[in-house]
Amino acid sequence: MDIFGGNIIDEAIQFIRKSFGNETAFVGFSGGKDSIVTEHLFKLSDVKYELYYSFTGLDAPEVIRFIRQNYPHNFRCI
Repeated sequence: MDIFGGNIIDEAIQFIRKSFGNETAFVGFSGGKDSIVTEHLFKLSDVKYELYYSFTGLDAPEVIRFIRQNYPHNFRCI
């Protein structure tokens, strides 16, 4: 995936590594497509991270079920 002569996935992974280094990143997670891509980039970067979902009571039960089923390993509900 090239954009302006660079690989945007590699650039995103390098940005994550440079930004967090050996620290644990706390990542907001909604269960939407942008959150899913962000989580995947963190996984590829090998940076330690935890996902946080802010439970408001407004999201559909299907969204909460999707998050719990697919991201149980590092999911926190606040």
